[in-house]
Amino acid sequence: MKSINKKHKLLYQQKDFPLFQNRMYETEQNAIDCPKANIYLVQDQDTGLIYNLDFNPELMVYDKHYQNEQAVSPSFQKILR
Repeated sequence: MKSINKKHKLLYQQKDFPLFQNRMYETEQNAIDCPKANIYLVQDQDTGLIYNLDFNPELMVYDKHYQNEQAVSPSFQKILR
Protein backbone atom coordinates (compact mmCIF):
# COMPACT_ATOMS: atom_id res chain seq x y z
CA MET A 1 0.00 0.00 0.00
CA LYS A 2 1.05 3.54 -0.64
CA SER A 3 2.12 5.71 2.24
CA ILE A 4 -0.36 8.25 3.49
CA ASN A 5 0.57 11.89 4.00
CA LYS A 6 -1.03 14.95 5.61
CA LYS A 7 -2.96 15.62 2.39
CA HIS A 8 -4.95 12.38 2.81
CA LYS A 9 -7.26 11.19 5.53
CA LEU A 10 -7.54 7.39 5.63
CA LEU A 11 -11.20 6.29 5.60
CA TYR A 12 -11.00 2.54 4.97
CA GLN A 13 -8.50 -0.14 4.01
CA GLN A 14 -8.80 -3.74 2.85
CA LYS A 15 -6.09 -6.05 1.57
CA ASP A 16 -6.56 -8.62 -1.19
CA PHE A 17 -10.06 -7.61 -2.27
CA PRO A 18 -11.47 -9.18 -5.47
CA LEU A 19 -11.07 -6.79 -8.42
CA PHE A 20 -14.49 -7.45 -9.95
CA GLN A 21 -17.83 -8.00 -8.28
CA ASN A 22 -19.45 -9.01 -11.58
CA ARG A 23 -16.98 -11.45 -13.08
CA MET A 24 -18.14 -14.99 -13.72
CA TYR A 25 -15.77 -17.92 -13.04
CA GLU A 26 -16.04 -21.44 -14.38
CA THR A 27 -15.11 -23.12 -11.11
CA GLU A 28 -15.28 -22.34 -7.43
CA GLN A 29 -11.49 -22.57 -7.23
CA ASN A 30 -11.09 -20.03 -10.04
CA ALA A 31 -13.31 -17.67 -8.08
CA ILE A 32 -11.28 -18.20 -4.92
CA ASP A 33 -8.07 -17.58 -6.87
CA CYS A 34 -9.45 -14.50 -8.65
CA PRO A 35 -7.28 -11.41 -9.13
CA LYS A 36 -7.22 -9.23 -6.04
CA ALA A 37 -5.91 -5.80 -5.08
CA ASN A 38 -5.84 -3.49 -2.09
CA ILE A 39 -8.36 -0.82 -1.23
CA TYR A 40 -6.87 2.22 0.45
CA LEU A 41 -9.78 4.67 0.54
CA VAL A 42 -8.64 8.19 1.37
CA GLN A 43 -10.11 11.67 1.33
CA ASP A 44 -8.04 14.49 -0.15
CA GLN A 45 -8.02 17.15 2.57
CA ASP A 46 -7.75 19.98 0.01
CA THR A 47 -10.52 18.96 -2.38
CA GLY A 48 -12.70 16.55 -0.39
CA LEU A 49 -12.36 13.96 -3.16
CA ILE A 50 -12.57 10.35 -1.96
CA TYR A 51 -10.70 7.69 -3.94
CA ASN A 52 -8.67 4.50 -3.73
CA LEU A 53 -5.04 5.58 -3.39
CA ASP A 54 -3.92 2.10 -4.53
CA PHE A 55 -6.13 1.99 -7.66
CA ASN A 56 -4.28 0.55 -10.64
CA PRO A 57 -6.25 0.84 -13.91
CA GLU A 58 -3.93 -1.68 -15.61
CA LEU A 59 -5.48 -4.42 -13.45
CA MET A 60 -8.98 -3.65 -14.73
CA VAL A 61 -9.31 -5.99 -17.71
CA TYR A 62 -12.92 -6.41 -18.83
CA ASP A 63 -13.45 -9.51 -20.93
CA LYS A 64 -16.23 -11.89 -21.97
CA HIS A 65 -16.46 -13.20 -18.39
CA TYR A 66 -17.49 -9.83 -16.96
CA GLN A 67 -21.24 -9.97 -16.40
CA ASN A 68 -23.14 -6.85 -15.36
CA GLU A 69 -26.53 -7.72 -16.87
CA GLN A 70 -29.30 -6.71 -14.48
CA ALA A 71 -32.34 -7.19 -16.70
CA VAL A 72 -32.96 -10.73 -15.38
CA SER A 73 -33.73 -9.31 -11.94
CA PRO A 74 -37.49 -8.85 -11.30
CA SER A 75 -36.72 -5.73 -9.26
CA PHE A 76 -34.65 -4.21 -12.06
CA GLN A 77 -37.29 -5.15 -14.66
CA LYS A 78 -39.79 -3.14 -12.62
CA ILE A 79 -37.46 -0.12 -12.74
CA LEU A 80 -37.04 -0.56 -16.51
CA ARG A 81 -40.82 -0.53 -17.00
